[in-house]
Amino acid sequence: MVNAIICLISKFHIFSLNPKIVYKNIIAQLKENSGRGQTAVSVLTIFFGLTIIALVSKIMKYNLHVRMDRGDFTMDETTSNELRSLVIGIVFMIVKILTAIFFIMWFRRAYYNLTQIPNSKVNYTEGWAAGAWFVPILNLFRPVEIMNEIWRETQIHSGNTEEAQKGS
Repeated sequence: MVNAIICLISKFHIFSLNPKIVYKNIIAQLKENSGRGQTAVSVLTIFFGLTIIALVSKIMKYNLHVRMDRGDFTMDETTSNELRSLVIGIVFMIVKILTAIFFIMWFRRAYYNLTQIPNSKVNYTEGWAAGAWFVPILNLFRPVEIMNEIWRETQIHSGNTEEAQKGS
């Protein structure tokens, strides 16, 4: 799943104004998106690194609880364990929110650029590319539909119709 997201972000550097792929007369209408894609990948990488750190912290917490059952602990250990868990939890939540923000910013810009390409078959406005993530129930399927449109249309406009048919 992670590789798929990173692969999709890197493949959509079509939106970094590559004149081989998009029509020259609409380049001015497209907005740069490769920086957002790189930021999204970077924050996503930090997020997964923190996930591993949080997992190690939970294992350490579990081991402390096992030792507590045997009476083999000190109050300093429990205090430092709780402080570590608190700091990791706060940092994790901040990075999680930043990851969502940067991904949605990239996602919306990719869809906006798609709407600027002539003959693109898009079913939604660019606002839905960001807004669909926040509407209950709709957020379970609409972002996937929009991502499929981005994938299909970028494959078609890059001349890779065989991949576009596989993705649809």
